[in-house]
Amino acid sequence: KMSREQQKLELLLLGLRRVEGINPEQWEKRTGSDLVNQTQKAIKKMGGLAKTASFSPSFEDKLLTTKNGNLCLTQEGLLLYDTICMDLAETIA
Repeated sequence: KMSREQQKLELLLLGLRRVEGINPEQWEKRTGSDLVNQTQKAIKKMGGLAKTASFSPSFEDKLLTTKNGNLCLTQEGLLLYDTICMDLAETIA
């Protein structure tokens, strides 16, 4: 059986690999925590959210975006997937 921290990490790693990204409402139902509030500091540190579709180029060179309210990677973010996951994982633990 996985601990709550392991479940959060798995949801983060798998969710960011999907074009749809991570749905904050589903995240909260499964983990009991608020994804947006927990990751807000790390997202600001990475330059904030881009105004582009998921997996699309960000003309602002930002790594994360939102699509239909979900947290997603930009093309630049996809290239730095491991680093982004590590930074976000520190905030959700």
